[in-house]
Amino acid sequence: MLSWIRLLVSLRGFLPVAAVAGMLWALHTCLMPERPRYSGAQVRLVEQAAHEAARWAAALPAGCPRTVFGNLENDRFGFVASGVRDALARSGRVDLVDRGFGERLRELISWTTPVTAGAANLARLARRCDAACGIGGRVLQFADTPSEALLVVELEAVDAASRQVLASRRLVLRDSLLSLGNGDGPPSVPTRLLLWLVLLLLLPVAVVPFSARLFSEGTHLEILAVLIALIALDVLAAYFLFLRHFSGFIAVLLSLAAFGVSAFFNVRVLGFLKERQP
Repeated sequence: MLSWIRLLVSLRGFLPVAAVAGMLWALHTCLMPERPRYSGAQVRLVEQAAHEAARWAAALPAGCPRTVFGNLENDRFGFVASGVRDALARSGRVDLVDRGFGERLRELISWTTPVTAGAANLARLARRCDAACGIGGRVLQFADTPSEALLVVELEAVDAASRQVLASRRLVLRDSLLSLGNGDGPPSVPTRLLLWLVLLLLLPVAVVPFSARLFSEGTHLEILAVLIALIALDVLAAYFLFLRHFSGFIAVLLSLAAFGVSAFFNVRVLGFLKERQP
């Protein structure tokens, strides 16, 4: 009898807590701003922007050892700013001040990113954080159209004492299926496609040393297993090289194309090796 009483007491305590927690979670979900979905092309543009930001930081004038980053205007959830921040930290040119508790909490609950806009505000933020410089900027354009994706970002470094802009940079980055890339930046789509074609041509070479035994002693099931393995490796390589950067109908179309090309090529190669057997 006592055990049942304890169970009821525990349930009476648990149910109100669970109800309140559910209401708070529902309220959090309703009030949460909707996060945009970014395409593979936009992800590549952010990678390129981070690379260019690191190069820009490496050329900053002396006197900015300790720097605070004020994020970017028109970048509500810090998608572009996070890549730029990481690149600045990796550049080794500036010593970035750690993000505050409030900013980390907002990121944890998927809330909008706080932004410090304007040279005067960046200088004020830098002095408050005991930093010599403040880096910020704005996203002027970040869109993905059927023809190309475009990212336009302005960066500026502000001296904390004089409130003067020490250096600024405007990045105009484009990405499309036929884009040629940005030099030292991430490989472009044609480059990734060329790497995949080279891998497609070289992978069947691994079958040549045991091809005689495979076609003379192997069963049809074993030959089929080798063919499936070659196709699977080709498709997996295609995913990591370029397929994962696309989404929607284009991703499905490219996946089917990669599978078809791999299947056709490997069937022809295995057929050629079989005909060459004595």
